[in-house]
Amino acid sequence: MKRILVILVTYKPEEEILKRNIEAFIDYVDKILIWENTPLEEARKYRYVEHSKIEYVGNGKNSGLSLPFNYALNYGLQNGYDFMMTMDQDSIWQNFEKFRDAVFLSSFVETSIFCPSQQLNKLGVNFEIIDKCINSGSFASLKLLYSIGGYANTFFLDAIDHELCARAMAFGTKIIKVNCASLQQQYGSNKQHVLLGIKYSTRDYSAKRLYGLVRNTKMVTTMYPNHKGVKRELRKLYLRKFIFNILFFENNKFGKIFSIIKGYIDGKVYGRKYKGLINGYVFRLNDKL
Repeated sequence: MKRILVILVTYKPEEEILKRNIEAFIDYVDKILIWENTPLEEARKYRYVEHSKIEYVGNGKNSGLSLPFNYALNYGLQNGYDFMMTMDQDSIWQNFEKFRDAVFLSSFVETSIFCPSQQLNKLGVNFEIIDKCINSGSFASLKLLYSIGGYANTFFLDAIDHELCARAMAFGTKIIKVNCASLQQQYGSNKQHVLLGIKYSTRDYSAKRLYGLVRNTKMVTTMYPNHKGVKRELRKLYLRKFIFNILFFENNKFGKIFSIIKGYIDGKVYGRKYKGLINGYVFRLNDKL
């Protein structure tokens, strides 16, 4: 059986959710690296799970996602692992064993990036070709990830998953959704509102976070202009839904709208800097904005 490495990134995780998260897949993988983005002086009190398969790692500060993912990629290649799965602290697998078995039995196991469905008990065709997937639950061959350049340190946090998928597709890699298992993903605490009898849910991100989300997503659409999925998300979620929610329900309206506009402009500028750098392994992963 192929050896599976998991990199799970945490930041002051909730004990119950983290335990459920790990319990859902630990029996079916070979090693779990828990990268602690929690500051070093606080990290130990969040080590809720001890197991022979688990190793706590980190550098004592919040390093986002791309650096931990690349750390795990290098660790896996150096220690004889075959596949890597990325996880965040707030996701819960349903039937991970079925997901693993379906992936390993497929004829394209070495040449695709796999992800679970996000809908419970979805039936029908087992595999679907899609154009983007989230970080949590993403599963791929270590050799494949290395061959396309790993994770873009430039992005730090937001849109790392979309950039990876877009770049993988540019290299001819397929993104495959596996419907025999699902993963419940929590996106923080949403706030509920009612306007003219209609219920709305908002995430109420800070202006700083909105800037990062929009900038990085616009970077991806600029770097990979043929990637329709990220364009749809940028247009429908960030430029329509988020602005609507800010105008009608959230505070700091000017600051947040300004951050979205600035993020869009900067994303276009920075995206042009990297556009066309994927012909072979030439993407400058360690460049900083």
